[in-house]
Amino acid sequence: MSSLFKRYSFIFMILIFLVNMPGFSKAADDYEQLYMQARQLEEKNCFKEAATEYKRYIFMTDYSENSGNYTQDSYFALARIYEAEKDFTLAGDYMKKAMNLALENTELSAEQFSDLMCIHVDFLSRKAETQKYNLETDPDFMYYFLICDKTLFTKLDSKTKYAYLRNLALTSQWEVLQNEFIQINQNDSDLFSKEELKVCLQNIEKILEFKPKKPSTAACLSIIPGLGQLYAGEYEDALNAFLLNGSLIALSVYSCSTLNLFDFALLELSPVIRFYRGNIQNARKETINWNNNKLQEFSKPVLQCISNANSKI
Repeated sequence: MSSLFKRYSFIFMILIFLVNMPGFSKAADDYEQLYMQARQLEEKNCFKEAATEYKRYIFMTDYSENSGNYTQDSYFALARIYEAEKDFTLAGDYMKKAMNLALENTELSAEQFSDLMCIHVDFLSRKAETQKYNLETDPDFMYYFLICDKTLFTKLDSKTKYAYLRNLALTSQWEVLQNEFIQINQNDSDLFSKEELKVCLQNIEKILEFKPKKPSTAACLSIIPGLGQLYAGEYEDALNAFLLNGSLIALSVYSCSTLNLFDFALLELSPVIRFYRGNIQNARKETINWNNNKLQEFSKPVLQCISNANSKI
């Protein structure tokens, strides 16, 4: 069996004991014998046969009202088996199904549920390490992390903590990240130096106070060519837009005033419309880019501090 589940085998034993206490007694399960047979096969290291029996149990419970007491345990077992076989894709699928059932289990205490979350987050960390991808990009990692009890953070290893914090930054969950850094500053100061914490908190504060410019405002201002680009902080583009559009408009007005409608319709009308429309679209685009650049300017030091601290492990 993998070291992951060996490490948490004691927790599983406690959870199983608690679930089988009188206060947590289950109704009779029509297919309990099938589940027990799968357990015996797993204990004998007959993983392929055990996986088949666990799947049979899950399938059969869909057709009986007096069954399904061991569905969550079966999913956990399948995750163990496929992790042992290095098939992390299937292991992750069954782990996710097991955790979704755990979310619906109102009999689990917050502490028991937090222990299950630790198992799942640790599993995702090992999966990321084995499959050579960034844990921060795994949607399951953040999904289960954010719904669990906050005590989970203190139980994780440093590498996983940094992955969690980096994920918050990458997904722009700045208020959550700010609260986490405040807690770290109070309870877990070994993760970052005082200077790093100061830099992170200052830049997160700037992000939360940042008021982005509105692309719609830039578009409205672009009625006067170049004014939208000026609003977006692109002074050179504003001058170019004003001169180009202004020249074309002036030429078109001159052609119309001299009744040279042929030249206006053939040579000037299409460029005027195209460049004037481009002036408006570019103003919107440059406003969005200005907002993104500002956010990147504030978020880059935060990500850099997390990466620097992580590299010291």
